[in-house]
Amino acid sequence: MFFKKSSAIYCWLLVFGIVFVSSPVFAQSRRNNPINQNFSRDELLPRRTNNLTQEEREALRAALEELNQSAQNQLEMGNNDEAFEIWYRQIRLTRFLGVREEVKTIRDVGAVAWQRSRGDDVNFLGERLSVLQAQNTTNNRLNPQLVPYFIDAYETLRDVDKLISLRRQLLEVARERRNEEEIQGNLESLGSLYLSRFDYFSAKPIYEELLTIAQRERDFIAESNYLRRLSQINGAMLRPENAIEYRKRLIANHVRNNNLRAVALVEIAIGDDYKLLDNPEEAAAFYQEAFNTAWSQGQFAIATDALKRLGNLYQEYEQLDSALVVYDELIKLQQQAYNYFGLMETYERIGIIHQQKQNITEARNSFIRALQIAQEINHRQEYYRQLLSQL
Repeated sequence: MFFKKSSAIYCWLLVFGIVFVSSPVFAQSRRNNPINQNFSRDELLPRRTNNLTQEEREALRAALEELNQSAQNQLEMGNNDEAFEIWYRQIRLTRFLGVREEVKTIRDVGAVAWQRSRGDDVNFLGERLSVLQAQNTTNNRLNPQLVPYFIDAYETLRDVDKLISLRRQLLEVARERRNEEEIQGNLESLGSLYLSRFDYFSAKPIYEELLTIAQRERDFIAESNYLRRLSQINGAMLRPENAIEYRKRLIANHVRNNNLRAVALVEIAIGDDYKLLDNPEEAAAFYQEAFNTAWSQGQFAIATDALKRLGNLYQEYEQLDSALVVYDELIKLQQQAYNYFGLMETYERIGIIHQQKQNITEARNSFIRALQIAQEINHRQEYYRQLLSQL
């Protein structure tokens, strides 16, 4: 039986393995956007700006490629400002080849601006993309033929808000067409975008829909991925009770697909959720189950971790005798694994418990053993000498 522990402060932090993109964090520039400069007297300007002949288009492309090469040369010499001035000239002239060509050029220049952490230039390029997008939008929808080019450019500039807007447009169109493949693809992209800016509230319904699709299609691998993602999202939203339900469903999925080696880590996570909910009985049960599962699968590092969490749980809730029993077993595992840092910490915890129980001799023996290990690995020796001096 557990008793209420005296004090506990919990912090829940979720770190996703892959972050898709992040929004620009650069401050807006006070300079005028050089892309908007007057270039009516540019010597490379075609004699006529509308309906260029094929020959005129090819001549302009060749001239623009020379500008690009000139900018690259300036960049290699370390003349970054000069390089970007040339690129801005290239962008201004590229508009006569059409929106696609201009957007592609902005993307290419944007890649360099981002790599070089040139915040003003990222903003300038983003502003021009926004203007082009507005000019080619009707009834709140960007010209469908241009959407892939704008998505590519906004990805390069890491403009998450614009990407979300375009992905929502594509999702809406896919729903109208009842194209399940496109619906799922755009949902995947939207989910990743929302997670990239830690917008869990918007990401949650996206992954719930993806989970429904996976279950309908009996795609158990995708179902497993979405259950795991939803458990992480609910954890990040400080909703451990919801995370628990998704994790339990994830365990059932792993068992159904004979993926037993993935079960123990999920059981540990459920134990952590119950601990966060101040439910030590359930937490202990899942840590114990995680230990058993990991041990049966030969996952000794995971089994050790589960046992350590169980011992720490007992200690935090002042179930000291139970904690000592667990720590004694933990020491056996850590000795077999030659886990000296783990052994040192476990002996320290045992010593603290004996000190609380006024078993000074046992506490001293535990601290001495911790100090001996600390001396062997040359780590925290003075700390353990201080513990011994306080007895």
